[in-house]
This record gives sequence, structure tokens and C-alpha cells, in this order.
Amino acid sequence: DAARTAWTKKDEPAAAEFLRSAIITARSEASLRRELASALFHLGKLSQKLGPAGDAEAEGFLTEALAISEGLFGRGSTALAPVLNELARLHFHRSEYARAGDVLERLLAIARAKSDENADAATVLAGLAVVKRRLGDDASAEALYRDALRIREKVLEPSHMATIVTLEHLSETCAARGNLGDVGLAPGDQL
Repeated sequence: DAARTAWTKKDEPAAAEFLRSAIITARSEASLRRELASALFHLGKLSQKLGPAGDAEAEGFLTEALAISEGLFGRGSTALAPVLNELARLHFHRSEYARAGDVLERLLAIARAKSDENADAATVLAGLAVVKRRLGDDASAEALYRDALRIREKVLEPSHMATIVTLEHLSETCAARGNLGDVGLAPGDQL
């Protein structure tokens, strides 16, 4: 796989060209839909690293990869998670927070289909909380951080780095709202 070899060697422009060639080939053969979706996803991800021109193309590649993947796996499939995650990251990077939030809401529904309380759901909740803060909705961000923290304390452990970071973000959000006493630390707990 030439694109993978180029990517491994950190030759991102060559990897992008190999992916473009693979996309042209896959578009001409209906039996290569899965490969087409994969190549589009990887090119969308890689394009963001190639400067403003690549960043502008990334959304189109990722959106097409998502549409093909939905056709292959269904709209609620966990197979869509990497593409949705990358789309959310792209929107966040562009300061398109409302769009990032929409994608993360969809990703949350997929994560919660496994179970209501799992590490993936907690990660998406924390991401949504960041988006809400950027949109100026600290009350919603606080509720999302609390939900993420509750899940992380249950499925990870209180001393896990992700749990600690979530607690720190929750305390920052509470402080921004003027209610630091509401973080929920027990006496003797430390941030």
C-alpha cells in the first residue's frame, strides 16, 4: 500500500497523491466502496495537515466518506465513529462550534448505543462540554462535564488521568459560573 508507506515515512504530500490515485480507481469500481470510504477518510484527515488548501478540501472528503460509510454500515453504526470524530475535530479547528456540536451529538448517540456509561460516551460528553463553553453556554458545559466525570469515575477510576482532567475542566467551568463550591469535592479531595 503505497499511501501507507509514504505516510509511515512522513512523506505526507506523496501519501496524499497515492490516496488521490486510489480514490480515482475506487470510484470507477462499485465493489470498492469500502476502500473508497477509507481512502477518503484518510485523505480528509491528512489534508488538514497540508495547509489551508488541504484544509479546505478536508470537509468534502470526510463528508463523502461518511455518506459512503452510512450506506455500507448504516447511520447508527460504530464504524462511523472515526469519520464523525474527524469531522467534529475539523469543525472545532475552524471555530465552527455549533457544527462540531451537531456532529458530537450524533457521535454520542452511537457511543451510547453500546451502553449509556462507557469510556467513549464520557469522551464525547467532555468534547461536547468544550463546545458548549466555546459557545458561551457554561451551564450546559457544567452538566456535560458532570455526566462525563460520573461515567469516568465509574468505568475508569478516580485517579485515572482522564478523570482528573475532567474534574479540572468541571472546576474551571464552575468557577466561570461563580459556583466553585458546587464542584462536588469531598472534604480532603484535591484538584
